[in-house]
Amino acid sequence: MRVPMGQDATDPAGWALALRAADYAARALRADRRRGDETSPYMNHVLEVAALLAEATGGRDPLLVTAALLHDLPARTQIPRETLEHEFGREAAGVVYEAHMVRGGDREERRRDEIDRAPGMSPRARQLKLADKTSSVRGLQTAPPPGWGPAEALHYLDWADAVAAGCAGVNPALDRLYAGASDACRAHWSRPDVPRNG
Repeated sequence: MRVPMGQDATDPAGWALALRAADYAARALRADRRRGDETSPYMNHVLEVAALLAEATGGRDPLLVTAALLHDLPARTQIPRETLEHEFGREAAGVVYEAHMVRGGDREERRRDEIDRAPGMSPRARQLKLADKTSSVRGLQTAPPPGWGPAEALHYLDWADAVAAGCAGVNPALDRLYAGASDACRAHWSRPDVPRNG
């Protein structure tokens, strides 16, 4: 089904599109697991990001929720942009790719690029990025990558905080959710009883 460009975000049909995106993403990511918790399907992260945005926007922007459900497909699958545009519309796909972190090259350079790009992104892309970082920071506290200790975790958190700062100011509810997740994560990793080797 081809979606018209410029679909009204308040159109009830937008939620049908979002549910189709959830099904599409679940199928595409069915074999993926979260780094740090091999028992947790990666789709749990995707759904958390979408739920954060649905709640923070009061259910008024299903197009943004659709983009959230698709946001990790460029990084984790071989599905081309043209396919996402055909299936879900250019507007939703555009938000996905605007918020997408470019892969390849040096990791620290990619991180610096994400910090630099964040303030100039569209309001929807900034909200998507902030919800994504909120979910990732929550996961860093509860299920960090194998071998990570406080040094690695706090270095990641400093970077996430810098990206989040560039995304702030669009949605106060999301700003508060990220701040709470970041504060809790930093407090956890700063405790003296946390193992140094993860």
